[in-house]
Amino acid sequence: MSKAGKINIGTCGFGMTKEEYSELLSTVEVQHTFYQPPMIKTLEKWRQMMPAGFEFTLKAWQLITHDQKSPTYKRLKKKITETEREEAGYFRPTAIVKEAWETTLACAKALKAKTILFQCPASFTQTEENIENLNDFFAGIKRGKLNFCWEPRGPWGDGRRSDPRGALLDPRGGSLGDPNPGNAFRRPAHGGADRPLGEVPPGSCAPLQDDGW
Repeated sequence: MSKAGKINIGTCGFGMTKEEYSELLSTVEVQHTFYQPPMIKTLEKWRQMMPAGFEFTLKAWQLITHDQKSPTYKRLKKKITETEREEAGYFRPTAIVKEAWETTLACAKALKAKTILFQCPASFTQTEENIENLNDFFAGIKRGKLNFCWEPRGPWGDGRRSDPRGALLDPRGGSLGDPNPGNAFRRPAHGGADRPLGEVPPGSCAPLQDDGW
């Protein structure tokens, strides 16, 4: 939601033809980029098919957020070595995570997306290592004008907060260094029910510094 109070509503995936979808809703969350990003030409075609004001949001590639034990790797088409598999996910400071980020960023540019959602598994818990990797990841990447959203599935509701340069919002809606608290992103949990207030609700986000593309 912007400062002016505009709300864009969409679903995860189209579920119908893109033409029909664009007549009903103004934004969509692209799921393909999480499992295996499509070719850039495909994403550019999607962008061209939609109205100028239509907004794409995309999920970051799972190689950034999920480790090799995730069942979602069954849908990973990219061939990776055993070393890369061991070093993937959990925002680790590794070459494969960096490559996955660069691919995700290229997808965002192709779609002219404003927002990237980082969806984490329940196994990504609030350990010191995970918090350090999370902070270092967001502090070290070129973000341009993008909004970043974070959807933790694990128990991140005990009062400890990670705040990588204002990239995340407090789960109850307050800002943690957010320069533009008018932006917000909310995504229902699986099954359509929001989590209780004591837990981090899915999809907290904040805009990041404007470095340009």
